[in-house]
Amino acid sequence: MKHISAAAFSIDLHKRLRAIGYFQRDLAVELGLHPKVLSRKLLGYRDAFLTEVDVQRIISALAKLQVITTQDEAQHLLALAQLDSSSFSAQEWQTPPLSQLAGSNGQYNTCADSPLHNFPAPLTRLIGRDEAVKQLRQLLGQDEARLVTLVGTGGCGKTRLALRVANELAGVFAQGVWFVDLSAVSDPALVPQSIMQVLHIKSNPSSPALQSLTAYVQNKQLLLLLDNFEQVAAAAPVVDKLLAAAPNLKVLVTSRAVLRLYGETEFDVLPLDVPEVSAALDMAQLEQYGAVQLFIERARAFMPGITQIPENAASIAQICSRVDGLPLALELAAARVKILPPPQLQERLSQALLPVLTGGAKNLPDRQQTLRKTITWSYDLLSPSEQAWFARVGVFRGGWSLEAAEAMMQAVEANQRRSPQQHEETTVSESALDLIERLLDNSLLVRLPVKAGQARFKLLETLREYALEQLTARGELERVQDWHCCYYLRLAEAAELGLRGAQQLLWQERLVAEQDNLRAALEWSLQQASAGAGTTINDPAHLVSSLTRKAAGNSTRSPATVHGDELLAIEVALRLTASLRPYWEWQGHLVEGRRWFDAVLALPLADDARKTACPARAKALSEAARLVCLQNEQSRAVEKRASRSGGNWTIPGVWRPRCSTGDGQLTLLAIMNWPMRYTRRACNCSPPRTIRGCALNCSFTLAQLQASPLTSSKCELTTLKVERCSSKSVIRVPSPTC
Repeated sequence: MKHISAAAFSIDLHKRLRAIGYFQRDLAVELGLHPKVLSRKLLGYRDAFLTEVDVQRIISALAKLQVITTQDEAQHLLALAQLDSSSFSAQEWQTPPLSQLAGSNGQYNTCADSPLHNFPAPLTRLIGRDEAVKQLRQLLGQDEARLVTLVGTGGCGKTRLALRVANELAGVFAQGVWFVDLSAVSDPALVPQSIMQVLHIKSNPSSPALQSLTAYVQNKQLLLLLDNFEQVAAAAPVVDKLLAAAPNLKVLVTSRAVLRLYGETEFDVLPLDVPEVSAALDMAQLEQYGAVQLFIERARAFMPGITQIPENAASIAQICSRVDGLPLALELAAARVKILPPPQLQERLSQALLPVLTGGAKNLPDRQQTLRKTITWSYDLLSPSEQAWFARVGVFRGGWSLEAAEAMMQAVEANQRRSPQQHEETTVSESALDLIERLLDNSLLVRLPVKAGQARFKLLETLREYALEQLTARGELERVQDWHCCYYLRLAEAAELGLRGAQQLLWQERLVAEQDNLRAALEWSLQQASAGAGTTINDPAHLVSSLTRKAAGNSTRSPATVHGDELLAIEVALRLTASLRPYWEWQGHLVEGRRWFDAVLALPLADDARKTACPARAKALSEAARLVCLQNEQSRAVEKRASRSGGNWTIPGVWRPRCSTGDGQLTLLAIMNWPMRYTRRACNCSPPRTIRGCALNCSFTLAQLQASPLTSSKCELTTLKVERCSSKSVIRVPSPTC
C-alpha cells in the first residue's frame, strides 16, 4: 500500500478547514475516525501514515462539507498528496459529492440526485402568480441580476412568490437555494448569524460572524432567499459585502422597502387582479381573476357549494374588490364564510369602511391600513375572551409552546385572584388548548413543526404587530412583558441545570426553539433596568424568586419598594444573561453572548439594590469570564473574574445569615470563584465535601485563566479580611496582584 507524504497536504487541509470555521475533529467525525487517529495520520506519527484511500475519503468529505467547491481544488489536494485525478474513477467524479464540484470551465453539474434547499412544504397552491414567476425566473437567469428585491405591501404574497421561484431554481445552483426567515430577527447585527445557522456554518470564536460567512460563500454557487428584510434594513451592507466577495452568489430579498444598494433590481409584487364591480359577470367569468380564484379556493374548505349559488357571484366580486386583492386579507375573509355567507360578509366589510379603498381618491390611506382594517374586522368577530388572549400572545416572538400559553393563563388567573376588580371579560374560564384551537380556526395563528416534543404556534408578523397595539390599548403591555420576561428567566435557569444532565440535547433543542423569546426577554429586562437602578419587574405568579430570598429569606430583602411579587430589573437581566452562558457556549454564539454580558454588566447598581443584585452580578462576572476565556483573551477573563466596584467589592448584609458560619463564608467565596486556599483562611472549619469540591474547582478555573498551574506563585492575592460588626457582615476581597 502506497504511503503518502502528508506534510504539504496536511498544511493545506488545515488552512481550508479554518477558513470556514471547521476544525480537524469535524473532519474526523465525517470520516468516522477518532480525532487522535486522524491527527497521527496527518502528522505521520510513529507508524501512522496516510494511504491513497485515506486521501480519497478526505477529499470526498471536504466536498460534502463544501470546504472545497471546485474540481481544481480537489486536483490541487491530490497533487499535494503526490496523486493525480486517476485516483478517482470516472463514475466517482460523476457521483455526489464530487459531482457537485465546479469543473475547470467553471460550469457546475446540475444533475444532482437531490437539490439542496430548506423550503417548507407548501400546504396550498400558488394562485394568480404565473406571469410573475416567469418574469422572475428570467430575471434571475441573467448574469447581471445578482440582487433582486421583491417589494410590496404587507400581505401581498411576496414570500409565497419568492419560495415558488426559488423552488424552481433549486437544481440550478450547485450548493443549493436556502431560505432565511428574518421575521423573528429585530437586530441587524444578528443577520449574518441567522444566515450561518441556515447554512449550517459553525461559528469561529476568533473571527466575527460576517467574516466567517464571507469566507464560506466566496467560492460557492448558491441562492440566498432573505425574507422579511424590512425590519433589519440596516443590515443592507451585509448583503453588499457578501455579493462583492462571492461572484457566484445571488440574493433574492422580500421587503416592504428597497435596500437602495448599487446593482439592486426591484420587482414590484402587486395585489391579485380583481374584477370590475360594475360589470355583470357570472361565476365562470369571475373565476378568471386571481383574487376570486384565491377567495373561492380558500372558502370551499368551509362552504363547499359556494360557487353553486348564483347570488354569491356579485357579493364575491365586491368582497375581492373591497380588500383590494391582498392575499392575506382574502384568506382572512374566506375563513369567515363558515359563519357569514358572502352577502352578509360583503355587508360586514362595507361597515369596516373598506369601500374607500376602491374609489381611487387622492386621500386614500396607505395599503397597510387596508390590511389593518381587515385584521380589525377579524378581531371584532372574536369573543371578548378570545380578543384578550389574541392580544396577549402577541408578546411572544418567533413562536411559543402550548405550555407557555398555559403558564400565561395561570399567571392571569393568579393575578385575578389578587385583584378581584379585574374586568369580567378577561376571566380565565377556558383551557389554553381551547383558546389556541379557536384562534387557529380563525386563521389568526400558524401551527409550527413540533420541536423538543412541544407543539408550537406563532402569529404572522403583521398580526403580531396588531396584537401588540391592542395589548397597549388595553393597558396590559408592561404587565404581560414582565410576565414574559420572568417566564423565560425561569426557563433559562432550568435549562442551565438541564444542560448538565442526561436530557441536555432536549434542553438544547428547546433553547434553540425559544431563542427569539429569550432575546426578547433580555431586551425587556435591559430596557427596564436602564430606566433606573431601582426599576422592578412584576412577577405576580412568583415564577422566579429573588436570589436574596432564596439565600437568606425575606428578612434581607431590599427596601420596601421591592415587594414579594417584584424583582429588580437589574437582577433579572443579570440572572438571565448568566444562565444563558452554557447555551451560547454550546451553540458557538460567543460573540452574541459577550455582547449581552457587556450590556448588562455596564449597568450601574444603586446602593439599595446591592443586597439582591450583587450575587447575580457575581455569577454574571464569572460566566462572562468563561466566554472571554473561550475567545482566548485570558488576561481580560482574569480581569472580569477579579472585577470589583471601586477596586474592592463589598457584599453587605445580603449574605449575613449565610456568612455567620464558616460554611456560609466558604459557599460565598466558592460562588465568587476564589481559590480554596483563601477560603480556608476565611474560617477555621472543616467544609463539607460538596462545597470544598466547588471551591477547588473554582480555584482550578482561576488558575486556568491565569495560564499557570495551581502551585504557581505568579499570581498572589493580598490577605483576605473578614470584618464583622453587630449590625452587618462585610466581606472584602482585594483585587489580585500579578
